[in-house]
Amino acid sequence: MRRIYSLKGRNLFREVYQKGRKLQDSGIRVFIFKCRSDNHVKPDMRKQISPRIENVKLAVILAKSFGKANTRNKAKRRIRAICSELINHLKNGFCIIIKVDADFKNLQFIEIKSIIRALFMKAGLIKRDADTGAQ
Repeated sequence: MRRIYSLKGRNLFREVYQKGRKLQDSGIRVFIFKCRSDNHVKPDMRKQISPRIENVKLAVILAKSFGKANTRNKAKRRIRAICSELINHLKNGFCIIIKVDADFKNLQFIEIKSIIRALFMKAGLIKRDADTGAQ
């Protein structure tokens, strides 16, 4: 997942937590908030990205109690890989935080992918006409 899609800033995180919708399934919690505008994208980066996914911002959060650093990094890599596949199918203007619990450790990659896709569909983030490679 490219850096321009990452969610940054303490105030924006706080806003997503306080005002956003919360969905949960099998050790994965998703916080979703409709972004105000394209103020979250730096002006020099606007030319590099396509206009339809300009406002999508993602963050993956793990607690230190999740495990050692290599376990946390592996979990983050898995989630970012799944999100990079789905990012072209997401609707415009959303800030998304994916928070992972300890139950996540027991899940396989395919299970994680189906859970995240289901949570995004439930939240209405994935366009209905998009083929997301469902298995």
